Amino acid sequence: MKIKTNVMLAIWIGIIIPVMLSFILYIVMIKSDIVNDKLEDFSIVSTSVEKILETTEHSTIDQLNNIATRTQMRILLDEYNNGIHDTPPEKIRTILLDALNSNDAYQTISIYDNNGVLVSSTSDVMPATNFQFERPNQFSVIYDQGDIDIRAFAPLYLSGTHIGFIELFTKPLYFETAITDLFADHSSLEIFLASKNNDGSATVITPLKYDNYQSGRIIENNSDRPIIKAFAGNAPSVDTAIDYRGKEVVTYVKYLDHYDLGLVVKIDKADLLATVNVFETWSVIQIIFAGGIIFFPAIMFSRSILKPLKKIQAASKLISQGNFVAPMDVGGVSEIQSLNKSICEMAQQLEKNKKQELMHERLTTIGEMSAKIAHDMRNPISVLKNATKILKLKNIPGTEKYISLFEDSIERMSHQVEDIMGYLRDKPTSYSIFDLNSFMDDASKNISFGKSIQLTIQCPMITITADKYKLQSAIINILHNAKQAIGNNSGWIKINVCEESDEIVMTISNSGPPIPEGYMDKIFEPLFTTKQRGTGLGLRSVVKIVNEHHGTVSVNNDPVTFSIRLPKTIEKEKTIDGLTLTH
Repeated sequence: MKIKTNVMLAIWIGIIIPVMLSFILYIVMIKSDIVNDKLEDFSIVSTSVEKILETTEHSTIDQLNNIATRTQMRILLDEYNNGIHDTPPEKIRTILLDALNSNDAYQTISIYDNNGVLVSSTSDVMPATNFQFERPNQFSVIYDQGDIDIRAFAPLYLSGTHIGFIELFTKPLYFETAITDLFADHSSLEIFLASKNNDGSATVITPLKYDNYQSGRIIENNSDRPIIKAFAGNAPSVDTAIDYRGKEVVTYVKYLDHYDLGLVVKIDKADLLATVNVFETWSVIQIIFAGGIIFFPAIMFSRSILKPLKKIQAASKLISQGNFVAPMDVGGVSEIQSLNKSICEMAQQLEKNKKQELMHERLTTIGEMSAKIAHDMRNPISVLKNATKILKLKNIPGTEKYISLFEDSIERMSHQVEDIMGYLRDKPTSYSIFDLNSFMDDASKNISFGKSIQLTIQCPMITITADKYKLQSAIINILHNAKQAIGNNSGWIKINVCEESDEIVMTISNSGPPIPEGYMDKIFEPLFTTKQRGTGLGLRSVVKIVNEHHGTVSVNNDPVTFSIRLPKTIEKEKTIDGLTLTH
């Protein structure tokens, strides 16, 4: 069977028929699904409102406690309690007025004695007295004659003795922000709070959207009313009801027991299902349109993949024979182009891997030979070093210049041997915590800089978790390179250590000539060196050590500066029964 026919059958069987069947089932379920989705949003709104109430409660109580800390006010109240009634109420009112003027949100501040009797208030209309204080910090939303008040009160103490209470009324809160994002497309959404009355009815205490933004509407004690149901139990409930406009609405009600309030979130049922009808109409049109033109795109699609696939097949055959072809443009649909790009990338990676494998074989051979040569050179170098020390101790006149040349040559050879052995050595990393200040001093003492090079170390008293000896090897390598770069000229080397967030940054700068731009990308590669007597492994060893510490190393010019970034602490690894565990 031809590919065109296969493609057409695949589209019909795999796409069109399943889509049609799914759509029939989907239309049956869509209305109830959308309602359920919106009810989940209602729950989110409920949580947001509770969060607003909680935030307002905490903020109001914090403001109240801040006012309550005024010592002079508490002293005056204590004097009042002890029978000094001449001026304390007036003085207390002066302090309360000062607190009131400090925040535009404050409405009224009042002080009561231990019996709940009003002592002083900022209001000209005196608040009710002799009320009960049920808990140390009480917060409530109150509806009183057309106004909404946020009320909080707390006890007052002086030297550990309870002397009275303080009460604060603030401006009302609103909940528009809780619904703006979730229901921007539904203009009929409404949310309000209600308080329970003694006769079982409820009073709306926040403005109503379709009642000229008024509050205070009474909801009769009727068991069919959702808000009345909310006051009867703590569990949220969902109902379809008729609202105060006489319209059918879907409501979500919940009793907020902490505040003794009922929450109502409602939306017109017609508004909620309007998007379903639009979706249904457009979906039918789209399916009919897709079914009517299915043959044309099927033919075009089959043509767009046949020709590119043949090109890719031919290229894959060449790759399998070891002929890594250059990238080619096969055209076709984006998926075919993506496949072709992946095959070309695979060919390039295979070619790169082959080159790396050859390089690895060369490096392995060179490494084995270098390790043997370096090992064999260690004993003669030690003999030369000891012999030079003996000659130096004998202090034979006229030999100082030659002894200095011997020492420089021996140091250079020792460093080259250590470069090779350090790069080839694969010792496990042994972490410890140590002080970087003394560490830098010890590391710098391993190199003789002479009188022509000035070494400056700026390192605060900070600690790091690292392999002390490996890190010292990396620092010595960079210092040795800096010394060689300066040569016989006068110059300077600066070591600076600082903390940045969770990292420690170590920079080593020198006054030597800048690194040529063409070498900047190659300087850390193995066996790359610009020195006649270099190994090309010193800086590569630095990279290896820094990588083992999960850090980074970089280099910049003006002046030449090597920067090492290491984390302050490193997760250590333990191996148990062949498994690597991190702690």
